[in-house]
Amino acid sequence: LRTGLTSTTQMQISIAQQVEALSAHLEGLERAADALPEHPEAGTSVRRIARSLEAAAATAGLMEIEAGAVAIQSAADVDLARSVTDFLVRVEELRYDGPAEEVTVLIVEDNRTVSTATEAYLKAAGRELIVAESALEASSILDSRKIDVVILDLILPDRDGRDVLVSMREKASTSIIPVIVLSSTENPVVRAECLAVGADEFIVKPADPKSLRSAIVRQIRSGRIRRDAVRDGLTGLANRAGLTAYFNEQRRETTAAKRPLSVAVVTLDSLAEVTMKMGRDAGDRFVLEACAALHQAIGARDRLGRWEKEKLAAVLPDSSAEDCIALLNGTIGELLTDSTLEEFSVAGIEVEFSAGATIVDDKQDLRDAISVAERSIYDKRSVDEPGEGDLLVYAPRVLLVEDDQVTATLLHHRLVRDGHEVVAFPDGSEALDWAEREIFDIAVLDVKVPGMDGFELLARLRAIPRFADVPIIMLSGMGSEADVIRGLELGADDYMLKPFSPTELLARVRRLLNARGSKEGAASVLSPQQHSIKEDMRSDVDDGPARKAGA
Repeated sequence: LRTGLTSTTQMQISIAQQVEALSAHLEGLERAADALPEHPEAGTSVRRIARSLEAAAATAGLMEIEAGAVAIQSAADVDLARSVTDFLVRVEELRYDGPAEEVTVLIVEDNRTVSTATEAYLKAAGRELIVAESALEASSILDSRKIDVVILDLILPDRDGRDVLVSMREKASTSIIPVIVLSSTENPVVRAECLAVGADEFIVKPADPKSLRSAIVRQIRSGRIRRDAVRDGLTGLANRAGLTAYFNEQRRETTAAKRPLSVAVVTLDSLAEVTMKMGRDAGDRFVLEACAALHQAIGARDRLGRWEKEKLAAVLPDSSAEDCIALLNGTIGELLTDSTLEEFSVAGIEVEFSAGATIVDDKQDLRDAISVAERSIYDKRSVDEPGEGDLLVYAPRVLLVEDDQVTATLLHHRLVRDGHEVVAFPDGSEALDWAEREIFDIAVLDVKVPGMDGFELLARLRAIPRFADVPIIMLSGMGSEADVIRGLELGADDYMLKPFSPTELLARVRRLLNARGSKEGAASVLSPQQHSIKEDMRSDVDDGPARKAGA
């Protein structure tokens, strides 16, 4: 797949460069043809330029351009201008697209004379033209077929074309399809409205053939660029932008209809190891096999996308979180026992996936929904023990000690959105009192806080056995080398100077938690037994000393 895409790209670049080398011939041909209506003698110039172009195209190996130049030379005087126009349109297609590709154009027009003329103007190799005579018929075609460009009349028997355009832009499946409006009016207000609500071009009837053909070439290219912008290059699935558009559409619809909407997340835990041990191509195969299995399992209205390199996400209308978990559990279980992943097991890789799901409320955006889904994660790690593969989630708990309210609020929000539980204190002494009775997975401590400064709190926490290897990040506005050394000598794992980027802090939190998790054999995903132990640690305050001794 990768080789094929690379070869195609190289071929397209080569053709584009070769066509560009003929630009002087093409420009001269176009100018001579434009002069024909007023200066018929310009026909001699047209044929002379075409003859020169024929030779240049033959030298470059551009057989289609060579044949077109021959056709121009042999055209009758009355057909000469049309012959040049058709030829230049095809040259533009070659310049942008390389070899002709299969594209489908939907013409929404109830006037048979206009639609027939439009079909005649746009007929070309690899181009399928479909006519719809009403808005209802057009909607049915858009729902059932892949359409690359729409040519839309504004006056339809059952609906205003502008309403059709608005509906297309509101629907994720049609929102990026280029639309060329054909209008019988030159009213600037109508033109402005059409462009404002989503039209890509506005052409007044009767359409000039050359203008219409050029517009189609531009919009075919524009449509391809738009599709690539919302599609993952490897899998062809929706990327973040495409998945977000579909989520927003489905959230509006399901909220209005009071139907459930769920979001699921699947993490390809073994991808990094596959890529490291077997190479990038093997990693791509691993991703494609997982995507194929999940895509086949979900429903027709569900949308699977690639959220991050190692993370897939799915938007599932009319499904509960429990339905999603059951579906993912079954699909991942089948995938782990299927022979398609055997090459990775043979290479000594323990194939693992993690997944979770959540029901969406009407105020959540997709990023928040995915964070919540990750908190409900389960892990399918053993195909030999299928009944014991579902693990209970434990959201990493962060101890945050920061007396600046603005900073504390910002960090609290970002950490919670990233799937962590946050316990925050503005005072070092209060934080230590709490820590003596409770547990946490990572701490973020400001050096300058009242009650007990961050350095003393760090030393006191490290003296508690259960926190001996818990990651601790220090925050400080003091950048002296002595302060940094002091913090590290007291047991800090990382040191950040203010002002700092919250995104960078989140990255460091994840890195430290993942590093600790890999040492323990699981990162933030615990068995029911481990979860029970942690819950015991979080129970009644009066039992604190006994709990601590038992720990």
